Amino acid sequence: MPAQPTSPNFFLDGKKKSERVWNATDARGAQIIVASGYDGLDDAVFGFSTEAQFEDWLASKPVTTHEYSKGKAILDRTPKRLTEEAEKTLSEYQANAIKKYKADFEALLSQARIPRQDPDALTEFVTNYNPQKGPNVHSAFLYDGTGFMGSWIYLPKGWSYNKLSWFNFNDKCSSIRVYFGGAILCEHTHFGGRKVGAFGYPAKEVKDLGVFPFYFNNTASSVFTW
Repeated sequence: MPAQPTSPNFFLDGKKKSERVWNATDARGAQIIVASGYDGLDDAVFGFSTEAQFEDWLASKPVTTHEYSKGKAILDRTPKRLTEEAEKTLSEYQANAIKKYKADFEALLSQARIPRQDPDALTEFVTNYNPQKGPNVHSAFLYDGTGFMGSWIYLPKGWSYNKLSWFNFNDKCSSIRVYFGGAILCEHTHFGGRKVGAFGYPAKEVKDLGVFPFYFNNTASSVFTW
């Protein structure tokens, strides 16, 4: 019989929580929950009641702090409200851009004969690229199915996306993988509400956002990447 998947260790404000005492209602009280792929952090998930507690935790982890600061800088430069005209222009620009990036990436996979549905082959392809030829993919992939299945969007690194509805992906994300960077999914448009993040080197993935400890399935409405 194959081994049953185990739940990750989960800590809220530094205190370990089990599935027995942490449910979807509890998760709505956490301002941010993050999964990190960095050494020493990749076997656990961390939740925080406030963003201030999250930043205090980051302060003791220099590499993670440095990486997250890139995303924070991107968010700080992003307008949180847009005029109707500005939103129309920006939404069309971003939709066309991510469509092109996705098509380019699919062409690379086709040339390398890598099936997108094979997560191990995809990770191998992206993280062990030829440094003289590429492709070095710094990006986030959002899927509407668990286990990286179903329809998906490719979000370039270093961008902020005020509304996932611009890409017909509002409240649809069920799994996420990131490479050489990170992404923060936000509950509301314009980066409001509670947040779930995935970041790390060379990659980090969350196969099911709907289960312990995230309980964030079909919830994201905006996102920023770094």
